[in-house]
Amino acid sequence: MRYAAGMSRKTWNRIASGVVALGVAAGGLATFLVLRQGLSEAELRAGVGKATVEVDADGVPTIAAEDWLAVTKAQGFVVASERLWQMDLIRRKAGGRMAELFGTVALAHDLETQRDDRLGAARRGVEALPQEERAACEAYAEGVNSFITAAKSRWGFEYQLLRTEPEPWQCADSLLVLIEMLDMLTSTASRDASAGRWSKHLSPAWKELLFPARHPWNEPLFGTDPLRSPAMPPPAEWIPPKPLAANDAARVVRDPPVIGSNNWAWRGRTGAFLATDPHLGQVVPGIWYALRLRVAAEDWAVGASIPGLPGVIIGMNPHVSWAFTNTGEDVDDLLEETLTEDGNSYLEKRDGETQIWKPIERKTFAIKVKGEAAPRQLEATFTHRGPLVDSRSRQWLALKPGVLRLPAFDIMRSKDLAELDRALDGMRSPAQNCVASDRAGTIVYRTTRTGVGPRLDALTPVGALAGEWG
Repeated sequence: MRYAAGMSRKTWNRIASGVVALGVAAGGLATFLVLRQGLSEAELRAGVGKATVEVDADGVPTIAAEDWLAVTKAQGFVVASERLWQMDLIRRKAGGRMAELFGTVALAHDLETQRDDRLGAARRGVEALPQEERAACEAYAEGVNSFITAAKSRWGFEYQLLRTEPEPWQCADSLLVLIEMLDMLTSTASRDASAGRWSKHLSPAWKELLFPARHPWNEPLFGTDPLRSPAMPPPAEWIPPKPLAANDAARVVRDPPVIGSNNWAWRGRTGAFLATDPHLGQVVPGIWYALRLRVAAEDWAVGASIPGLPGVIIGMNPHVSWAFTNTGEDVDDLLEETLTEDGNSYLEKRDGETQIWKPIERKTFAIKVKGEAAPRQLEATFTHRGPLVDSRSRQWLALKPGVLRLPAFDIMRSKDLAELDRALDGMRSPAQNCVASDRAGTIVYRTTRTGVGPRLDALTPVGALAGEWG
C-alpha cells in the first residue's frame, strides 16, 4: 500500500482510525435522532399550542389549559409522543389488522376478530356517543395527529423496523382501544364453547357440579342489591379480625391463591386513603400512563390513563377519588340459533304459535396480509343477536349499540360522591367494582351498570330465544 509523500504508516493508520470513529459516531448519532421516541419538555410545550406541559423528575407530565377540550387535545399529543406504537398496536389488534404488519402469523387472529366486525362496532359507537364525549374523543384524536404530523422522525423505532408509518388517529380508534379492554375483561365465549363440549356428555348432576350457574360465595358482602350498595360509614373503632380456626388455617394453606384485582379504602384520624391494584395483562410498556390534567386551581384530576383513551381513568380530583376493579360479569354468551335448511334465515322470535324468521346478514371484509399483493376476502354472517359462526351467535356486550362510552370526563369532574355516582351510570361496559371516597372521609362502593338483563346464566351455549338478553 502506498502512502502520501512524507506520511508514515503510523500517521496514516491514525487518520484512518479517526475517520472510522467519526463515521461510527455520526451513524450512531443519526440512528439515535431518527429512532428515539419521546420529546423533551421544551418540544412538548412547542407541540401543544396554547396548553402548557411540565414534566416532573419521575417523568409524569402535568398538562394545563384554559378548558378541558384544550387539555384533552394536549393529552393526545403528549401520550402519543411516548406511546404511539403501543396505541397503534392496540387498535390494530382490536380491529383485526395485525397481518398487515406481521404477515400470515397473525392471520388467524385477524380472521376471528373481523368476524365480529369490531371496527364496524367502533364506527357505529362514535355516532352514538353523547355530544360531550364525542367532542373529547375528537379533540384527543386531533392531538395525536398533531404529533404524527409534527414529529415524523420521533414515532418510534418500531416503524423503522417494519418500514411502515402510522395512520391518522380517529375517534373510532379510541373506541377500538376500549373494545380491546372489554375483550381482556369480559371475553368468555371460548370458555363457554369448551364447557358446552363437556356438558353434552355429562349427567345433570355432574354438569351442575363442574359448571355451577351460581355459587354460594357469590353474594354481596353488604346491602341487598348486587348492583348498588349503600354508603359505608367508617367504623367507630377498629375491630380486630377473628383468629382462624384450625380447619380454616389448613384450608388457607392447601387452597391455591386466587388471582384477582383489589380495591381498598381506609379512614383514620389523619384522612381517608384509597388504593387499587387492577390486574391486567402483562405488556411492555405497562398499559397505564400516569399524568395530571388541570384547568384551574380547583378544577384538575390526577391519576392513571390508558393510551388511546382521553381523560383520567383511575384517580382523584379536589373533591373525590375513585378506583376500579373488574366484576367478572358474564356478558359474553353463545346462543344456539335455529336456521333454515338452506342456511339463509334464522328464527328471530316467536309470536304465540307463529314463528318469525329473518334473513341472515352477510358482510365481506378485506384482510391485508404483508407480502401478499391482493387482500384476502372474508365473508362473515350475523343475526341481530351478534356474529354467527356455524349455528351459534355470539352475544357480546361490547358489540351492542350504545355500550361503548367514554365517561371519564364526567367522572373526573365530579364535585361530590352524588355527582360521581351519576357519572358512573354512563360506564356501561365493562361492569366494574368502584370504591370511592370524598375529602370528608366518606367511603362508598358500587358496581357500574351494564343495562342488560340476561335471562339465563349462560355458562354454556343456550338456545337463542331463551338466552337473548331482555
